Amino acid sequence: KLFEGVMAPISGTGPGIDFVYLGNIILEVAGLYVFSAAFSYIQGWIMTNVAMQLTYRFRKEISQKINQLPADQKTADLAAAVDYITKQPGSNGKVVVAGFCWGGTGSFNYAAAQPGLSAAVVYYGNPTLTGEMTYETKLANVKAPVLGLYAGNDMRINATIPDTEAAMKKLGKSYETHTYEGAGHGFMSSQAGAGGANLKAAQQSWPLVVAFYKKHLN
Repeated sequence: KLFEGVMAPISGTGPGIDFVYLGNIILEVAGLYVFSAAFSYIQGWIMTNVAMQLTYRFRKEISQKINQLPADQKTADLAAAVDYITKQPGSNGKVVVAGFCWGGTGSFNYAAAQPGLSAAVVYYGNPTLTGEMTYETKLANVKAPVLGLYAGNDMRINATIPDTEAAMKKLGKSYETHTYEGAGHGFMSSQAGAGGANLKAAQQSWPLVVAFYKKHLN
């Protein structure tokens, strides 16, 4: 139509370009674009919420089931995994455990239960005390160096750091800690949160983990 409108005055067969017709086409295309953009936004919003709800539910159910396991069984399961790994042809016999949140606590607890461990990485976790246990008795058997990485805005976990540091120092254990101000608990899995502080903490902490691995696994 545009070509015909341009050629019509030249050939004397019509008045020229039909701007009303072109305007209608432009409006239709714009409408389709707006509809498509709105549909994409709604679809993304729905899928994000569904994914978040499913993830939250799965994590909650898994956490509940894992927490029902006896502590001795957790240690035995990790010991079985370590035994399998160290017997593989490509293994040099050294093993590091690393965990985040609940896993960070599990990593610290396993370091206390397994003197043969090469090293332990603890992201926002703490050693678990039971009964009359003290930090010194809990950590007495730790042989592996421990790297602790913590969020500045994590009062529950951070409240345990001074006692843990004091006990590890008194026992002559290696315990290196780093706390990232402004970051929140779980910053590795929520890097978009805390106004950029979580991302900064993740970016600064991970190279330390890699260097820690290289130092104690080689």
